[in-house]
Amino acid sequence: MEPRITQIEVRRICYLFSVFCSLFICSCAQTRLPPVGRESTEKPIQPLNPQEVKQSIDRLISQNFEFRLEFSKPEVKGTFKGEKVNDRVKIEGCWKFGSRFAEAPARQAEKEKFKAIGIGDREYRWIHGKWKAQERTSETRPISFLSLVLAVEEYKFKNIKNGFLIYEFKPNLLFMSPTAFEAQGELWINQKSELPEKVIVTQPASPSDDKEELFWKFEAKNIGKPIKILNPLAKIQALKITAVQETTMQEFQKIAQILTKRFKLYGFKDVKYKFKKDFVTLYFSSSFLLEDSLYQLVNKLTQIGKIELYKAEYPKQPVYELKEVWFVNNDSTKPILLKEKLSYPDSIGTGKLIDVDFKPGAFGSHTIELTFDKDLPQKTIIVLVVDDKVLKLFPEVWGKTLELTGDKETYLKIKFPLPCKVKTID
Repeated sequence: MEPRITQIEVRRICYLFSVFCSLFICSCAQTRLPPVGRESTEKPIQPLNPQEVKQSIDRLISQNFEFRLEFSKPEVKGTFKGEKVNDRVKIEGCWKFGSRFAEAPARQAEKEKFKAIGIGDREYRWIHGKWKAQERTSETRPISFLSLVLAVEEYKFKNIKNGFLIYEFKPNLLFMSPTAFEAQGELWINQKSELPEKVIVTQPASPSDDKEELFWKFEAKNIGKPIKILNPLAKIQALKITAVQETTMQEFQKIAQILTKRFKLYGFKDVKYKFKKDFVTLYFSSSFLLEDSLYQLVNKLTQIGKIELYKAEYPKQPVYELKEVWFVNNDSTKPILLKEKLSYPDSIGTGKLIDVDFKPGAFGSHTIELTFDKDLPQKTIIVLVVDDKVLKLFPEVWGKTLELTGDKETYLKIKFPLPCKVKTID
């Protein structure tokens, strides 16, 4: 006999089913609709401390970026845009001078366009359709003014706006006006990159204490993007080098290598050479304004060097009793007697001079190294004479090298002779 379900049990089942449905609906509602008043689990934004702000500024200045600069004071206004990479700056814009920049029709104002490139200590300005070079001015050093404005001790966090941490500070604006004591500044730092992207400085006019109305604004964008700023006057030059005597291919290659080294030493860029059948073409980038200046330096770099080497000895009697005496580096306390002139660059005792090299050193302590193919004779005093001046004394030399301190000019005078002639290629 099958069991029968009583009416009470039916009611109990229906009640449990209704409770289950209610719980299910509530859980779904809780999933879709967050309860009112629940606090966010996200951490509050922590502003940078003053030291971190300064580090952020330093990181910006060390990077490449594009910028926009605006500033104004009574009778002067400037609006510029540009690019910065290392110490190179490309900038262009407009100066306005006159009665509040001719805002009303009756007023008159002067407008002057400006376009320039700053590289190292040189500046290249676009004037009357041509690039002209001059010493670098502050107009191509806008980043130095940014550093000056931000050279302060305290940055006070103000608020967050549109993804930027905004700080207030007391700017250094004295380079614009000696009355810039009440100027106020805002530094906008990108919340994600933690790099400054905007600086705004203002000072309202105050006729009672002769304070001028001032405005200075700097914006950086595309921070870290690759930027190339080239010397606008640089152009590729070419030299044709031919041998003036019987020269092997190995010797010819040595000549090209020596010339390449010299041109790089003197700051020429993109220096390279290419061999042909009976000559070498040397290519390099030059920014010389005057062709005469370029030719003079090329002639200097490619001329045949001239030095004299002597065997020498120290005088045994007083200097005043000697008929002919030399002094090392014109120092009267270092007399020397020149005895036997050694041929150059042929045999010197048992060695032959094969190269003269320049080795830049720290703090101007450069070294010039003369290299021989064999060890020089022992217990021999050798004197180096350049332009009838005893430049260096090598007492009791031993080994294949002789070293002396000297600058690039000295190096040019004593460099290894080149058995070649050089002419420019148009």
